[in-house]
Parts: sequence; C-alpha cells; structure tokens
Amino acid sequence: MANIDKLYDAIVGAEHQGFLGKKDYSPWIRTKHAPEGGSSAYGPVQLTGGSGSMLANVARGGVDIGASPEEMKWIESKFLPQAQKFLHYGKEPLKEGYHTKYEYGGAGDFTDKDKSLYESISKKLIASELKRAGGEKNIDKFISSWRGKSYEDDPEYYDFIKEQVMMDDVVSEQGSAAF
Repeated sequence: MANIDKLYDAIVGAEHQGFLGKKDYSPWIRTKHAPEGGSSAYGPVQLTGGSGSMLANVARGGVDIGASPEEMKWIESKFLPQAQKFLHYGKEPLKEGYHTKYEYGGAGDFTDKDKSLYESISKKLIASELKRAGGEKNIDKFISSWRGKSYEDDPEYYDFIKEQVMMDDVVSEQGSAAF
C-alpha cells in the first residue's frame, strides 16, 4: 500500500500546486475552477461526484474497489449528495438553500470522520484505477484515466505526479524506475 500512499500524495500535490503549505490553505475545498457545465471536484485528490464520476460508478456497482459496507454507505449518503449540492449551488447565489461552503473554493461540510473515509476510499479508487491501467509500468495511462486529459493537454500535471512517485525510487540496472 506504500506505493498507493505515494501516488495519493503526488495527486494531492498536483491538484493543489502552489498552494499546499501556504498559511491558512486547506486542500479540503471544492475546485476553484468553474468550467462550463460545472464541476463537483472536491478534496485533496479532487474526487468528483457527478453522474458519470468514478464514485457514482462505484455506488451503482459498476466497479468493485474493495470498499467496506461503511464506505459504500458513506459514498451514497455523504459524498455523492455533497457533490450534488456543489453542482446545484455553484455560481447560483440566489438559489434557495445556497451557502458559500458549496461554492467554487468552498469547504463543503465534511467532518473529520468524513475526511478519513474520503482518504481511504480515494486510495482504494487509485489502487483500482492503477490496476485497471495495467499497473505502475503504465503510469501515463493511469494519469490519463484519473485526470481525464492527455499528456498534451496537461503536461504539468503528468510531470508533477511522475516526478513525485519516482523521486525516491531506486533505478534498476536497466534504467527504469521501480514504482
């Protein structure tokens, strides 16, 4: 699981480049980027919860990431509903029920327990997606799937993650890094 922890940390760093470690900054926010059509991206690895998201697919039973019954219940009762609030209230301050915590850059309403479940589920989702991509030898395929963009569209994101996961790894005699 250490490799998954390292990959999780690399994704956190890529998602919050330039902000992590700054005074009063928390990665527990909704994305600040408001694309046309909206975004529900939230938290350290910016998981999404729209109808086509990885976690919506997990909740529908489309993929088994090894989530416990408690984690599955949390996805369905806490994560996905908060994502819907993000999508409903973002850029809509006149809607009844609007609160800034659901706005772009908002903190959402997760408790410490929610944050713990988020991290656990995120790591299981990362492990599942990495396996589906063919393992650590196919890190570019994993990043493409995770990010939803090609290297050409977002080279900084790819390069950041690859640099972080390879930083401390031992280079084999063939010159390829062992992830």
